[in-house]
Amino acid sequence: MAHRVNIEDVAREAGVHRSTVSRALTGSGPVSAANRERVLQAARKLDYHPNTVAGALKSRRRNTWGLLSFWYFTPSSLDHYYAKVLGGLLDTAGKAEHRVLLQNVVGRFDQSESCRRFCHESQLGGLLILAPRTEEAALKDLRKQRVPTVLVAYRPRDRELSFIDLDNVHASRVLVEHLVHEGHRRIGFIGGELKLSANARDRHDGYLAAMDRCGLALDARVDLNRDFTPGFAVQAFDAMWALPRTARPTAIVCATDRMAAAVGDAARAAGLRIPEDLALCGIDDDPIAAPAEITTVRFPFYEVGAQAGEMLRTLSEGLRDGPLQVLLPPQIIVRRSTSGNAR
Repeated sequence: MAHRVNIEDVAREAGVHRSTVSRALTGSGPVSAANRERVLQAARKLDYHPNTVAGALKSRRRNTWGLLSFWYFTPSSLDHYYAKVLGGLLDTAGKAEHRVLLQNVVGRFDQSESCRRFCHESQLGGLLILAPRTEEAALKDLRKQRVPTVLVAYRPRDRELSFIDLDNVHASRVLVEHLVHEGHRRIGFIGGELKLSANARDRHDGYLAAMDRCGLALDARVDLNRDFTPGFAVQAFDAMWALPRTARPTAIVCATDRMAAAVGDAARAAGLRIPEDLALCGIDDDPIAAPAEITTVRFPFYEVGAQAGEMLRTLSEGLRDGPLQVLLPPQIIVRRSTSGNAR
């Protein structure tokens, strides 16, 4: 089989590096007039024609950002949190003339071979990882790869990684302080999986810090964490309400509004009045929160996506060498679920 002339052959014939050949033939970078002429002569002599399709594809990859997202279930385009974060990111990517390649993972970052392939083999111009469920140690490998990477809605313990997140610690802290102001002293917490979710850990840490700051006793029986599902929230409420009356909480902070809404329904089914018998708070200001009159914390989800895109552009264009790290503040929204007479 005849040898097919390639860019290495042209580089040897011209006596230059292959990158010089690439720049000379594609106009993708500076080349001296003398080197350009040598490359063109070598290409004509060897009858070499660059693969413009492959070059275009490579250029397109450089202008493509990858978004790796993690959910318990496939996200709907109508999902409040997902849609707003994605909307902010796509708007920023569009202004930067970048495409976004999305891969959703139902599972864990540290246990998925497809995640590793996506991160290391896609030749992306940049990578965003949205709310990964993972053992934190697995994220250390991100520092070794050459693709600029931003963690979105995840605050890692590793301060060498770039991230943008909501200040979840402050979110649950202001809710506990609000309940204390309303007169509550027995405050429970229902949260997500502490081992695999940075959001779950931060929201729980904020609860613990506020309880300590307010001088309130912690009771493991009313501090229950497993996952973010409404089903678990109801199970946790049932366990709390099975306690002796004096041990039951008079208020509960739930890690999401959907969990708080599920607890509210279960409490009313048990004959309780909200907020007279039990005050409830959630986090996120999900569309379910306003009609359910749930006190919550509002986050700028669109800004999370938009700023994530700006951060990735800054890193991918070499405008900043070190990690970029941003926390966005929450805003408490007080509604009827906490406005009654606390005991």
